[in-house]
Amino acid sequence: MRSYLLIIFAILFSFSCKKEKDPLLIFLHPAISVYNANPDDVIRIEVTGSSGYELKKLKINQRKVNSLSTTILDSAISGNNLSYTLEYKVPAGNDTTQYVLEIMLFDDSGNKTSIGVSVFVYPNNLLLVETAGHEMFSHASTGYDAYDFATGQPLHSESSDSSVMNIIDMTNDTINPNTLLNKWSSPAGNKFVRFIDFDYANATFTMLRNSYNSGIKNSFIENISSGDIILSKIGNPLIDTGYVAIKIVLIIDEDSTQLDRYIFNLKK
Repeated sequence: MRSYLLIIFAILFSFSCKKEKDPLLIFLHPAISVYNANPDDVIRIEVTGSSGYELKKLKINQRKVNSLSTTILDSAISGNNLSYTLEYKVPAGNDTTQYVLEIMLFDDSGNKTSIGVSVFVYPNNLLLVETAGHEMFSHASTGYDAYDFATGQPLHSESSDSSVMNIIDMTNDTINPNTLLNKWSSPAGNKFVRFIDFDYANATFTMLRNSYNSGIKNSFIENISSGDIILSKIGNPLIDTGYVAIKIVLIIDEDSTQLDRYIFNLKK
């Protein structure tokens, strides 16, 4: 009986001492998950991976937003380590769009690991779309005193979520409410760039992006007057989209607080 117990103990001990194999891992360098690019740009990504088992396959799929996925690489590999340079050429086109790359690594034990990369594409000569006749009223009035640039809709600041109020009029409703303050802030966290020489009439996406990024950004804009061009950016600050150009067409500051308002056009 004692010998039998010793044999069982030895078997259990041998299993407990058996070394676990390393997991399947994949890494990208640079460690960037979102890229902004122009058509025909080449994005270079170093892909490395490892596993305690034999590596079997490296596969890369590409999917354009709202489209089906296609395979751009399906390669058999071997060994326990991977080092591969992906040179991804951004597809040509004339529209703003997004591609998602799924980089997948398999080993011969049936394990799979993957990592995703988003590529936002912006043509250099993409013209902006203008909408006209937007109105925002004084905060001291009962009208719409805030605005959502994403939807192009006016808002009541007292009943709207601050995250969608890209601009709000800062006229004080208790101290001299009859005078329009000509000052905006942004509950949503927008920054503003006053750009006098911006070519609003011929603006392209690239022009707007570069002008905004090179300008002095402020959390509010004041002394607004007719003819001003104000640049801003909505949405995720890490994603190169959401730029908007605001052209002040007319500022109405009458005796009646209810009629005080800004009239402006938007390009985005």
